[in-house]
Amino acid sequence: MIHCANPVIWLKDHFIDCDFIDKQYFENKTTVYEVLRVIQGVPLFLDAHLKRLIESVVKAGFFLSDSVMSELKPIVIKLINLNHLEKGNLELALVFDSESGALINSLVYSIPVHYPTTEQYQTGVDAMYYYAVRNNPSAKIKDQSLRDAADIIIEKRSLYEVVLVDKYGRVTEGSRSNIFFVKENALFTAPEKMVLNGITRIKVLDIAKSNGIDLQEKPVMYNELNKMDGAFLTGTSPQVLPIRLLEDHSFNPTNEVVMTMMSLYEKMIDNYILSFRY
Repeated sequence: MIHCANPVIWLKDHFIDCDFIDKQYFENKTTVYEVLRVIQGVPLFLDAHLKRLIESVVKAGFFLSDSVMSELKPIVIKLINLNHLEKGNLELALVFDSESGALINSLVYSIPVHYPTTEQYQTGVDAMYYYAVRNNPSAKIKDQSLRDAADIIIEKRSLYEVVLVDKYGRVTEGSRSNIFFVKENALFTAPEKMVLNGITRIKVLDIAKSNGIDLQEKPVMYNELNKMDGAFLTGTSPQVLPIRLLEDHSFNPTNEVVMTMMSLYEKMIDNYILSFRY
């Protein structure tokens, strides 16, 4: 069973009260999904999340009617209002029959979430390698086997995240985040074709480009970490989060470029909330 963090959810064509969602809704099916963050009652970067949801559906080989997509935005906003949700995460899930390609269910619901602590933003978090790649990284599709394997390692080692490394030794992304490295004043991150292109990652790339920060979209090799001065994760929940330790390599969590990206991203969020309301 999947716990609903708030009492009202959207299921297929109506709002209902719900404490738990049966996992059978997702089993033996293909689920294309998005997770977005709500701050001060505002769904952050809602249009960008909906755009990527559409792109994921297409890349996964499914079809979605225009009517379903046009309904999702008002559904998200109404669900936030019905739950009086000031902060939290919402999951938008489209469940398809893997064989026929038919849309079986659409769900929007609040999910339990644990955000990084103030201390973690100040001192950084720990991570380690996990030698795996995401299937079809261009589409955001539930990969339960990867998620379960990562969660076991994270819990066993008391980590914040595991970072995926492919068979060539290239550092690609986190199990639920994207990763950036800093060398001097330049940012390095794996190219879009190798990763699940997170909305926060997209926003960080925009920030770097608009502020004249040197950006290199190429993967860092796992044995090149000693050349890097800093590192951070990006994602819906962590936002921009410094890494202090990856395997046995330590980084400076207060690296100037990392701090700049954190500050500029927070400012982007503030501006988005203001523009959404007015």
